[in-house]
Amino acid sequence: MIKTLLKDPLLHFALIGGLLFSLYIVVAEPAVNNASIVISTGQIEALKTNWQKVWNRPPSDTELQQIVQQSIREEVLYREAKLLGLDKDDQIIKRRLQQKMEFMFTDISYSATPTNQQLKQYLADNSAKFISPARHSFKHFFINRDQRGTEASEDALHMLAGLRAGESTASGDRFMFANEFIDANSDEIIRVFGENFYTQLAALNTGGWQGPITSRFGYHLVFIIDMQPAGLPLLSDIRERVSEEFRATQRQVSNEAFYQALLAKYQLRIDWPNKQLAAIGTSQQ
Repeated sequence: MIKTLLKDPLLHFALIGGLLFSLYIVVAEPAVNNASIVISTGQIEALKTNWQKVWNRPPSDTELQQIVQQSIREEVLYREAKLLGLDKDDQIIKRRLQQKMEFMFTDISYSATPTNQQLKQYLADNSAKFISPARHSFKHFFINRDQRGTEASEDALHMLAGLRAGESTASGDRFMFANEFIDANSDEIIRVFGENFYTQLAALNTGGWQGPITSRFGYHLVFIIDMQPAGLPLLSDIRERVSEEFRATQRQVSNEAFYQALLAKYQLRIDWPNKQLAAIGTSQQ
């Protein structure tokens, strides 16, 4: 089996291609007249002008830093793309060449299948991403405060007493949404009733009619059928999602490392218009 695999020409092609590309990254040097990147004051002003045309305001210092760094990134990737011949017989603009270069090193970035231990560690380190929100199943009677006025509160208490006594004739006012919610998460409940309602709801116990609690609509008498608190699911229940997040994070780290390796080949000079911007730029490089 191994001897057969070693004779496979596709394997030879893949190994040779990977070796050549790795050799390019390690030893390739830009041409002498291509080894410097200068971001002049005039270029920075042009970047600021373009930003203002799009957003109708000048960029903040931090935003200008980001614009300049993006411009450098574009220039580095554009030059490297040309060295690889990606611009031959292609009249597309510099941004498209930058995108081609990024697509290329994204394809060769980290793609190994994560181990179970790696996924466990990633889940532990990024638990906030995967917390499942609290879920509630409940039914309610609605007492419309706008319709009933000052009697709304008293009507709610009277209806609650009847429900607790087992009366089956109790009926609230018409509610624009459902009168029963099954396995609704906290975000869904807040969207319908408001945050104040959810805070009161979360403090109730399962079983039995309780209230009244208030929402932006009025009063509610609530029967909690079931409640599941927020928590971190087991890895086995969300393995595919954790794996996708892990791969995306590793790909981002790999892409950035690749870009930094390319950037290191260039002598970089940025003519910042003032010392404040220069100080920020030094701290970000």
